[in-house]
Amino acid sequence: MLCVVISAHAHELSSSQPGDKERVAVLPFQQMGLSNEETATLTKKFAEFLQSTGKFEVMPHDEMLRLIAEADFNLESCTYSYCLADVGKVLGVQKVMHGSITRRGKFYTLRLRLIDVQSAEIVFDRKPEYSGEFDRLAAEVLPGEAKAASEYSLESGTKWYVITAVIVVTVGAIYSLYKAFTKTSASEGTGEGPPTPQ
Repeated sequence: MLCVVISAHAHELSSSQPGDKERVAVLPFQQMGLSNEETATLTKKFAEFLQSTGKFEVMPHDEMLRLIAEADFNLESCTYSYCLADVGKVLGVQKVMHGSITRRGKFYTLRLRLIDVQSAEIVFDRKPEYSGEFDRLAAEVLPGEAKAASEYSLESGTKWYVITAVIVVTVGAIYSLYKAFTKTSASEGTGEGPPTPQ
């Protein structure tokens, strides 16, 4: 019976169903050492690769920029997960992908984070490095990172909720059993019981 109750709570807390596409906004990548055109190319390519995984429904770029402008968000200073989650709420998405890229010569360092809008939790965080030509970065590195982002476990974002539910339900059940047991023991110790028929 206890296992059934725990399973029910865990199921209720895992709202995402297998096969559902999550609506995600890929924010313009921040950059250091790249041109605006190169950065825009990487952002667009990554969004396309993310869409092609079949896991996400990527928000159209122009629509995203329009809503951000209307809300007067300054994305350059919005790097914390709670701020990014607020951006996601304005955009009406479930996840926000925040990326940055730094180039020194032919050495590139990326930072990719996927933020759950509802909880502001970072559910995917990677910092890949690459040395080589820019075209190969866009054609070979980004597809792999998009695939990695698509494979993050839906349960990983809710895992601690499920664990908490299991602990709370289990402790509650044990406490109830303990109270019932001690009450029964106390009744037996005092000789209390059902009245003796006359």
